[in-house]
Amino acid sequence: MRFKFLIVLVLTALMLNSMLGLEVLAQNPVIEFEDIEEDFWGKPAIDNWKDRGIIKGDGKNFNPNSNITRAEMIAILDNIFKYDLMVDNPFYDVEEGKWYYDALIKAYANDVIKGSLDEDGNPLARAEDSLTRAEAAVIFDNIFSIELPSDYNSSFEDDKLPEWAEHSIFAMEAAGYIRGKGNNLFEPDSNLTRAEMVQILDNVIQLYIDTPESYSKDIEGNVVINSSGVKLENMKIEGNVYLAEGIGDGDIEFNNVYVYGRTFIRGGGKEGIKAVNSDLGTIKLEKDGLLLNLAETDTETIDKEDEEIPAAPSEDEEDEEDEEDETSESPSSSASSRSSSSSGSSDRSSSDEDEDDGADDDADEDTDEDESADDDADEDTDEDDGADEDGDEDEDTDEGVDDDDDEDEDKDSSEAQSADMVDY
Repeated sequence: MRFKFLIVLVLTALMLNSMLGLEVLAQNPVIEFEDIEEDFWGKPAIDNWKDRGIIKGDGKNFNPNSNITRAEMIAILDNIFKYDLMVDNPFYDVEEGKWYYDALIKAYANDVIKGSLDEDGNPLARAEDSLTRAEAAVIFDNIFSIELPSDYNSSFEDDKLPEWAEHSIFAMEAAGYIRGKGNNLFEPDSNLTRAEMVQILDNVIQLYIDTPESYSKDIEGNVVINSSGVKLENMKIEGNVYLAEGIGDGDIEFNNVYVYGRTFIRGGGKEGIKAVNSDLGTIKLEKDGLLLNLAETDTETIDKEDEEIPAAPSEDEEDEEDEEDETSESPSSSASSRSSSSSGSSDRSSSDEDEDDGADDDADEDTDEDESADDDADEDTDEDDGADEDGDEDEDTDEGVDDDDDEDEDKDSSEAQSADMVDY
């Protein structure tokens, strides 16, 4: 009897274990969007960010050709950077409890978006409005601080581009992140599809690291690190490095790494960012005092107010580089300064489209994307990016990714925020 009882217990335990295992699998299924065909122009980018858990769709479909909303766009960006700074809700049209509430308020706190003012002067986020292409350009510029060459001549021939977004549009074009909708037009007021948005994101970020690991491979493009415990070694990075907010107070190590662009430090802890035998390019400290360990120099605490600090300078170059730094790029002493300077227009009068953030994103509209709502950009419109615009994948679509997934709701909204709206 005792033997039979033991057998029953063992079998019961095995059954429970099997059931729990199935439940875990059910909770973490591998998503394969049913509406993304193998030959869809945006599939590589969509698969990349889907597999990383950044975009989810509705669990079954991605709806690539739908317009992306401002909330959805913001939700996707929050998934990537993991913002943690919160402030009181400044928006009259955002209620606590909305799926996008936290992501939107954090985006505001980090100067990713600013919103716009209604006719009575009340600040609005227009989270559920569709994101326009101009707004998307500003949001990306706010986050990635894209440089615009002083002698750059744009190929876009639109009759008029909104002043508040012009710098961001040209910077994105100059960097090769967007190409327009065909016929040399950018179409700033057109909505961005979900697919287009994801494609642009894929164009901007070449390497995304969100788990502790060592990495050693040359990269032609930007690198975003969003986890502590990451070590980069023996690398050449032909772009910028972004140490994101998701690192928290963790540690990052560079060993024999050369950065051709700039290194933006927005995350890191008391132990600091360690750089051995490395040149991190122009360093932009955008987090309050950190310990920065550079080869051939003493460990020192650097406030984010310091103007650019060259990585691992030689002793006889320090004075000269300090002078150059003051004249080169103004330090982004805070997330807000970074967004406004990068977009070159943080709050320009909004011009109807709500430029809500003046550039701050065109991102206003994106703030709504319900990221859970599949924050991915789906509209096939595939704007530039590698996908013919217009969703038919044919025309060159701006970037292959004009991602909007607006869901129509904000088409009217962009009118609503017309020129009478002031950037906020």
